[in-house]
Parts: sequence; C-alpha cells; structure tokens
Amino acid sequence: MSERKQIYNVMVPEEYVGADRVARTSYFQVGVAFPTKSGEGLSVKLAPNVSLSGGFLILPRQQRDTGSSAAPDAAADFSTGAGEEIPF
Repeated sequence: MSERKQIYNVMVPEEYVGADRVARTSYFQVGVAFPTKSGEGLSVKLAPNVSLSGGFLILPRQQRDTGSSAAPDAAADFSTGAGEEIPF
C-alpha cells in the first residue's frame, strides 16, 4: 500500500479591521499543492477563475476530525490530469 502524499492548502491572506477596531487577517483557500513525483518541488493547482496578485501561503493541510458534523470543503473537484482527484 502506498503512503499518502502530504497535501498543502494554498491560502490568500486578507487583512481587515473588525468591529472592535482591531486589525485581523482572514485566509481564503484558492487551491492545493502537493509534492512532485521527484519530491523536489510542489505542484500547485488553483481553483478555476482565480487570479492572484500579491502573495499567498502554502500551509500543511490539517487532518479533520472524522466525527465532525462540519460540511466538507465547498470547492470544485480538481484532477491532476492522471485521473487523481485533488480534494479542496
């Protein structure tokens, strides 16, 4: 059985000022990244129609609690071109 590849979230930070006038940052997921076959880099897949300017973060995906009632990520299915689905 093959070991699962580490999947990373591609996130864009957006700074805002809350109602309490405290500066905060929200993060929006715009894609995923995963190691290349050689392991020497990352392949990044962005959601359709995403345009980026400025910076973005690539963060390790946190494991979800399987007993949670939280809804799954609401994003389109992506394919690597080899028939492998990439979850958002």
